[in-house]
Amino acid sequence: MSKYKNRCDMNEKAEALIDCVLCVFGLEREELMNSRRFPLPVIRGMIYDTLIGMGCPTIQAGRYFGRHHATVIHMVRRTRELIEVDKEVKKIYEKYKTIVDYGERKSAD
Repeated sequence: MSKYKNRCDMNEKAEALIDCVLCVFGLEREELMNSRRFPLPVIRGMIYDTLIGMGCPTIQAGRYFGRHHATVIHMVRRTRELIEVDKEVKKIYEKYKTIVDYGERKSAD
C-alpha cells in the first residue's frame, strides 16, 4: 500500500508541476507533450530533471510524456548542457526555476 501511495503522490506532484508549466509558459498540454518546436523539448527536459530530483524513476518520468526512459536520460543531460551554453535556454530555465522554487516553498508551508 505504501508503494502505491508514493506513486499516487508522485503523480499528483507531476501533474501539478506540468499544470504550472502550461500556465506560466502559455502552452496547451498536447503541445507540450508532442511538439519538437523549440523550446518545448528543453522544457520537457527541465520537467524530467525536476521529477527525477523528486525521486521519480526515469521510466515513470517518461510515461508522463509517452517517452522511453533512455530519452528522458538523454534530454536531462542535453538540457543541462544547453543551460550552460545557450543564453535563450538559460532565460527559459530561470523562468522555469521560479515555478519549481514557488512549488517547493508552497509544499513546505
